[in-house]
Parts: sequence; C-alpha cells; structure tokens
Amino acid sequence: MNDLVVNAAWGKSFFDLFLQVVLPSQLATGNLPALPAPQHTVTQIQTGLTRDPLSLLRQAYGQ
Repeated sequence: MNDLVVNAAWGKSFFDLFLQVVLPSQLATGNLPALPAPQHTVTQIQTGLTRDPLSLLRQAYGQ
C-alpha cells in the first residue's frame, strides 16, 4: 500500500514557489517522519497549469 501526499500549487507563481521551497523541504532527509515507508510514498501535485507540470519539474531540477 502506498501513502499519498497531495500538494496544491495553483498558478505559475505558486508552482514556482512550490518548486523552490516546498518540494525540497518535503524531500529533505528526515522530513515527513510520520510516513512509515518513504519508498512507498507517492507525491501528487495539483496545478491549474496548462503546461505539463512534469516538464516544469525537469526544467527546474535540470533533468
């Protein structure tokens, strides 16, 4: 069974802030300790963007 972490980042300015601050914080070692099995955690990002959010993630993190 996977744990689901849902984030809402509605609009470009909030999505940019999410990429710069929220996501790195959530992914930091030792954060979100209540999740029993981080390897079974799915992060879902809800946006109002028409552009593919995955391409924005890749662009932001150089992958």
